[in-house]
This record gives sequence, C-alpha cells and structure tokens, in this order.
Amino acid sequence: MEEKPAEPVYVNAFSCSISPYDITFAFGRMTPEEREGSRDFRPVVRLVMSPTHAKALSQILQALLGEYEKRVGEVPVPVLGRASEEEKS
Repeated sequence: MEEKPAEPVYVNAFSCSISPYDITFAFGRMTPEEREGSRDFRPVVRLVMSPTHAKALSQILQALLGEYEKRVGEVPVPVLGRASEEEKS
C-alpha cells in the first residue's frame, strides 16, 4: 500500500512538557479572540521525542533561524507573561 505524504498543519500555539525520558510538544491554533485572557488551546498535533532528539531539533532550529535572520533581519518574539515596552506606554 502506498503511503500518502504528510499533510501540512498550520499552528500558532504550543505547549511543552518534559520528563526524564521524553519531551512532549503540543501544537494547536488560536484565534486572536481566543488568545484574549487565555493560554488554553486544543492541540491538533502532539510530538513526543527523547531529550536527545529535542536538543538536536533545537540546534537545527537555531541554525535555520540564524540564517533566516541574516537575510531578512531579527524575528521579534513577544515576552510571555510580561507587558512589552509598547504596552507599558
């Protein structure tokens, strides 16, 4: 039986948990309205991997994002749990 290629899934929310044996990443989607006052989301994809694989993934993502930022500039990341300088004004 021929396997179908994996379908792309758009996500804009995630959570992580870790144990001595594995790391679980839960990915989902949230609308701007759902984000107001809540960090809860319904996961649509869960990835579970060993800490070793997660560290390798982290290193690969750092390298890819570093190359991307050299071409287009820094990718801004909001600081979670604290008001940004713009919000304080």
